[in-house]
Amino acid sequence: IYRIKSNDILYFESFDHYYKVVTMSGTYEFKSTLSDIMEQISDSRLIQVHRSYIINYDNSAQTKYEEVIMSNGDRIPISRDRRKAVKKLFIEWGENII
Repeated sequence: IYRIKSNDILYFESFDHYYKVVTMSGTYEFKSTLSDIMEQISDSRLIQVHRSYIINYDNSAQTKYEEVIMSNGDRIPISRDRRKAVKKLFIEWGENII
C-alpha cells in the first residue's frame, strides 16, 4: 500500500493490468483498474489525456496541441479523442494550449 499526496503525483501510466505512478520523489508500480484510480482521485485536478495516461494538471509545465510536458520534463501524449475535452479543462483552469 502506497500513501502518496495528490499534489506530489505527476502522472499515472498504464501497461497491461498494471499502473505506474510517477511522483516528485520516485516511481511506484501497482495493479489496479482505471475506474478504481479515477474514483480515488475524483476530487483532485487529475485528468485522463490518453488511454494510457492520467496527468496532474498542477504539475504540468507546458501544454501543446498533441502533448503535455510535465514539470520533470516527461512528455505525455494527448490522444485525438481527448484533445477537445483536455483543451476545455485547461482553459477553465487557466491555461491556453499552444
